Amino acid sequence: MKISSGPRFQDVKYFLSWKGFEKKFKPILREIDYVKLKIHKKKGFWFLKQHVYTEQDLLDSPHFCKIDSIIEKIGSDVESWHKNGKLSLFDRQVYQEYRDATDLKLEGLKKEIIARQPTWWENFRSVFEGFIGVVMGKLPDLALSFLPPVIEGLVKGFLPGRNKEQARLPPGFY
Repeated sequence: MKISSGPRFQDVKYFLSWKGFEKKFKPILREIDYVKLKIHKKKGFWFLKQHVYTEQDLLDSPHFCKIDSIIEKIGSDVESWHKNGKLSLFDRQVYQEYRDATDLKLEGLKKEIIARQPTWWENFRSVFEGFIGVVMGKLPDLALSFLPPVIEGLVKGFLPGRNKEQARLPPGFY
């Protein structure tokens, strides 16, 4: 029996091509899901909750590096198949559809990370850090030497260019 290149063969070819690319793009979708789980993860209790991962932590996460690596690998394979004549125009179109869908999902994920609303505690802390930064920036170094050690220790994290050795805390306070 001879197999014709009619619609049935084309359907089988589409199915095979679609399954092949679906399998190749599946790890990317899994990594996107991992990042989505981390976006709204919080720690703390009641109104003192804060996000476990900062916006920068999420955007610089190894998941994005892995996604970029997988996309580059698939793209490299597709280009290699194209150069060797092993990639039909239809297969190229299926790849492009998966690639475009993946790019849209990544763009949406990054927008979701950036648009994430801070918790009440994170808002309060950022205002407090800004206030302490302004106040401490206005004080001369001589005035800082008169601050009680405990107060100076509490604000040491807000002082630019100062470290533990410069902040005079009582022994055993670290």
